[in-house]
Amino acid sequence: MRFRPNLIRDEFSLEELQERSELHFMTLNEPKEISPGIFKLGEKSGKSILLKYPKSKVESKVELWEMKDERLRKVWKQKAVYRLVFFQKGEKLSDEWNTEVIIE
Repeated sequence: MRFRPNLIRDEFSLEELQERSELHFMTLNEPKEISPGIFKLGEKSGKSILLKYPKSKVESKVELWEMKDERLRKVWKQKAVYRLVFFQKGEKLSDEWNTEVIIE
C-alpha cells in the first residue's frame, strides 16, 4: 500500500474476543453524517473536512464530551467536544479498517 498522509489504518488481531473493537476520534465541531460512510467534521477555507470510514465493517455514534479538566478546556477553548466512535460489526478476532480524512 502506498503511503497517504490522510489515511488512518487500524489493524488488529486478537487471541480471544472480550468486546468489540473501537476506534475513537475527538473533534471540536459536531460531526454530521452526510451520507452512509461519510461524516462532515467542519470547514476550512470554504472547503469541507470529511471523514470517510468503512461502513461495511463498522457502526458509528457521536457523543458529546464535557471538558472537566481545566487544562484541556484552555487548549481546546471550549466547554465540550465531540467524540466520534466507530465499533466493529459482528464478532471478529482480526480485521483492518481504513479511515480517510479529505478536504474538498
